[in-house]
Amino acid sequence: MPPRRAGTADGPIHSRACADRMAALGSWAVLLGALLGAKAQFERTPLHDAAASGDANAIKSLVEAGASLEAQSGGKWTPLFLAVEEGHTEAAKVLVEAGASLEAQDDGKWRPLHVAAHQGHTGAIKALVEAGASLEAQAEGRWTPLHWSAHQGHAEAIKALVEAGASVDAQTDGKETPLDFAAREGHVEAVEMLVTLGASLDAQAEYERTPLHWAAHRGHTAVIKALVDASAPLEAQADADKCTPLHLAVQQGHWWRREAIKALVEAGASLEAQTDSKATPLHVASREGHTSAIKVLVEAGASLEAGADDEKTPLHVASREGRTEAVKALVEAGASLDAQAVGKWSALHLAAEQGHTEVTVALAEAGASLEAQAEGGWTPLHWASHQGHTAAVKALVEAGASLEAQAHDKRTPLHWAAHQGHTAAVKALVEAGASIDAQADGNNTPLDMAPNKQSRQVLIDARNHGLRLLGASSGVLALLAELKMDEFVPAATEWLHNVGATSIDELLALELIDEFVDALDLKPVPAWKLAKALMQRRDRKEMKEEL
Repeated sequence: MPPRRAGTADGPIHSRACADRMAALGSWAVLLGALLGAKAQFERTPLHDAAASGDANAIKSLVEAGASLEAQSGGKWTPLFLAVEEGHTEAAKVLVEAGASLEAQDDGKWRPLHVAAHQGHTGAIKALVEAGASLEAQAEGRWTPLHWSAHQGHAEAIKALVEAGASVDAQTDGKETPLDFAAREGHVEAVEMLVTLGASLDAQAEYERTPLHWAAHRGHTAVIKALVDASAPLEAQADADKCTPLHLAVQQGHWWRREAIKALVEAGASLEAQTDSKATPLHVASREGHTSAIKVLVEAGASLEAGADDEKTPLHVASREGRTEAVKALVEAGASLDAQAVGKWSALHLAAEQGHTEVTVALAEAGASLEAQAEGGWTPLHWASHQGHTAAVKALVEAGASLEAQAHDKRTPLHWAAHQGHTAAVKALVEAGASIDAQADGNNTPLDMAPNKQSRQVLIDARNHGLRLLGASSGVLALLAELKMDEFVPAATEWLHNVGATSIDELLALELIDEFVDALDLKPVPAWKLAKALMQRRDRKEMKEEL
C-alpha cells in the first residue's frame, strides 16, 4: 500500500509555485489565507503547500497567523505528512515544534513516521522519533514504519528505526517480519542490515515461510546467499505441503531462476527433502516442467528414481502433466522408462491415460514398453482407448502397440473404446486393423459392448465391409450368383466367417456342406441346387487331386 497522496497537483513544482505566489503577495495575503482557512485544489491549504515545498519560513508565518496544523487534504493528510514525504526535515521540525500531531492518521491509518520510513528519509525519521513519534504505530494490516522501510529496501532508515528502539521482528496480520519483506522484495542491503541488527532468520510468517523461503520463491540469488551466510535454516518447511526453500525455488524454476537454485544447492540444501506428499525438489521441477531446474538438480546428484505419493518417479510426474521437454531431459539423464508406480503404471501409461500425445511419442521413441501391463492387464493403448484420446491412440498404434492386447477380462483396446462410446477412437482402431470380432469374457465383441449409435455404426460398417471382402475372395459371391441366389451372399459370407473358413474349398474340405446349406434356411429346391453344386465342385476337386 503506497503512501496516500492528495493528487497530481500536490507535486513539488505545484507546491513551490504556491509558496512563491504567497511570498509575492506579501504578509497580508498570507494572513488572510490563514484566517480564512483558504484551500487550493484537493483541499490543500497554504500551509500544506508550504510544507510540501519545505519552506520553513512560510510555515512559521502561516502558523503564527493561525493556520491549522491539523487541516486535512485528500486522503486526510496533514501538512506534516507532506513535509516528511518530501524529506524536508527542517520544515517537519518547525511543524512539530508548533504542535503538529505526530500520530495523525490518514485513510490507511498511516502516521507521518510511516510515510518517512516508506520514503527512506532518515533525517525526517530521526526528527519524528526524537519528538516522540511511536515506533510501533500500526497502519492497516498492522504494518509498522519498520515494515515499510524494509519493504522499500531503505537500509539506513532501517538502522535509524531499530537503533531508536523499533521492534526488529514486529509482525503484520500475516505474521510477516521486516526481514520477510526485505527478503521477498530482493533488497539485499536491507536484508544484511536487518540480520546485523538481530532479525530472526527462522521466524515463520503466514504459510510458515521463513525469510529464506520468500527469497527462494522469488529467485533473489543475492538475498539467498546473504541469508545462508547468516545461517538461515535450509530445511525449514512451509506451506500446506511442507516445502523447503529449494522446493519453492524449483517451483518457480524458469531458466532465469537457475542461479538461485544453484545457490541453495551449493549451500547444502537437501536434494532429497520430501514434502508431505513425498515429492522431492526434482518431482516439483518435473511437475512444473522447468527443464533448467531439472538439469541443475540432476547435475547435483538428485535421484531420478525417488518415489513420491503412489511411488511416482519424477518421470511419472512429468509424463502425467504433459511436460514434454521435462520428459526428454529426464530420459536423457537416465530415468527409467519402465519404472512402476502403484498399480504397475509406467510413465507411458500415465501419458496415454491423460492424452498427452507429444509425451507419448517421446516415451515410445525413447524405448518405453508399449505392452507394459498395469493392474488388470491394461496396456497404454487400453488406457488411451478407454479415455477416448484418439491422437494418443494413433500415436501408439503407429509406434507398434498391439491392437489385440488383452486385459485380464480379455478386453482389447477396441472393446474399451466401444464400451465408452468414443467413436473417433473406435474408428481409428478399426482402420488400423483391430479385430471387430475379438471376444472378451462372456463372449462379448466390441459391437456387443458399444452403447451409442455412432460407435455401433462404425463397427457394423466395418463388419459388413469385411464380409463383402470375404464374399468376393472366398468364391461364395460367384457361386451364389451363378445359381441366381445373390440375396443369400451376406448370410453365407457371415456363416463362413463365423466358422473360420476363408473359402468354398475350405468348406468342402471340412465336410460342412450340409451345415452350410441348412444355415441359409433355403426352401427345398434352392437347397438341393446349392448342395448339388457344392458336391459337384467337391467331386471335380477330388478328381483333379487323383490325377
